[in-house]
This record gives sequence, C-alpha cells and structure tokens, in this order.
Amino acid sequence: MVEFVRSGLTRTNLAHSWELATPDLRSAVTKKQWLRGELPFAPFPVKGLESARFDIVGNSPRKVLIELFLVPELKSGYTPTRYELTLERKGVKDPWKVSYFLPYGPPGMYTAQK
Repeated sequence: MVEFVRSGLTRTNLAHSWELATPDLRSAVTKKQWLRGELPFAPFPVKGLESARFDIVGNSPRKVLIELFLVPELKSGYTPTRYELTLERKGVKDPWKVSYFLPYGPPGMYTAQK
C-alpha cells in the first residue's frame, strides 16, 4: 500500500505503481497511458506518509479493505482526503496488489447546491 501511494498517487514511479496494481484497477487505461500519468485516479501531493492514517474496514485471507486518510503538502491547495483502497492477492503466497483506489465521497457530496 505504501509503495503504491508513493509511486502512483504522487506520480513519482509510474512503472512501479503499474506492477503494484491488479488488472482490474489498470483496465481503464493502457500501460502507455498509465506511464504518461493518466491513471484512473487524480494525483495528490502527499505531505509525507508519516502523517497518513488508515483503518482496516474488512479483511479475508485474500482481500483487505482499507480507509486511508492522507494529508497534502503545505500550501498545495489540496485538502486532507480520505481514500478507499482494496488490496488483493491470488493466493496466500502471492504478493498483495491494489485492486481499487479512489477518494471517498459520501452520498450526495457532489450534488448541486440550491
């Protein structure tokens, strides 16, 4: 999870983040698009992972659901953001990979205000 956030969300090592993602997460874009930074989630200037917080929402031997709270770099114009992230692996000896990663938006958050 940490390596995926460091490499993909901050867009610092896109080839590495491609390898840490499952085909489900990568399916929205080609590898060429991914390597250009056209990932299926927006970049986020993480201040440092020391300030990140997470909660494990659910887990099984092959899947972990995580809520991740990230703090942006100072004066970046971004606000602290909560992400939903799913880690999966094919078997108990296989590496964990990210299969879902998006910022959390509660129902109605983006509804037009009257």
